[in-house]
Amino acid sequence: MEFNLYNDGSLVWTSASLGTTSTPTFLSSGYSGAVDVVGVLSNANDFYVMDDVTYGGDVTAAPEPATMSLVLVSLVGLGVLRRRAYSPQQ
Repeated sequence: MEFNLYNDGSLVWTSASLGTTSTPTFLSSGYSGAVDVVGVLSNANDFYVMDDVTYGGDVTAAPEPATMSLVLVSLVGLGVLRRRAYSPQQ
């Protein structure tokens, strides 16, 4: 078994080969660049388990709205609703 790592459709790394056994074995890719697809290749018609997969690197998270802005908008909205509910009907 081996892992092929791809980035933008190009093969960027192939891991060392690992034979399938009933004993859990650690296999590190040894590659630290950007990867968007991981291919697992094995000649054995067998089952295998992947666990403790680590994702890392320069990942840009989506910014979250500021908490105080959400509270302010909510309070203004509640104030408008309350004013409409208690305003005299003409």
